[in-house]
Amino acid sequence: MKLAVLSSLNVRSTRKGLLESNFRLSGPHWICNLATEIGYDATAVDYFNHWDQDQLADALVSWFGNDPQIVISTSGSIDDGNTELFKNICLKIKSRLPHLKAILGGYRVITGELS
Repeated sequence: MKLAVLSSLNVRSTRKGLLESNFRLSGPHWICNLATEIGYDATAVDYFNHWDQDQLADALVSWFGNDPQIVISTSGSIDDGNTELFKNICLKIKSRLPHLKAILGGYRVITGELS
């Protein structure tokens, strides 16, 4: 199984306009680390909202290869304006790899424990 986690820059509204953070989010890398620990092949793609959509789709299709179980997800704030971009990239990949599964994630309050 292969997992690709896409993350985007955080955008904050300030008095002078929108401010994009220039740091990588830790969440996608944490998810990839956990997935790798249980045997998945996982990668994080930072700043996916700044990639050319066709180039990103081509790169991910190439990375997924012919693996029968492939998952793409996004990690970050669901309301950061990139939900539609994520959907479009998923559709581009799914047109070439119809067995792709997509997960839309975001910030959540922890309600349980890992066992």
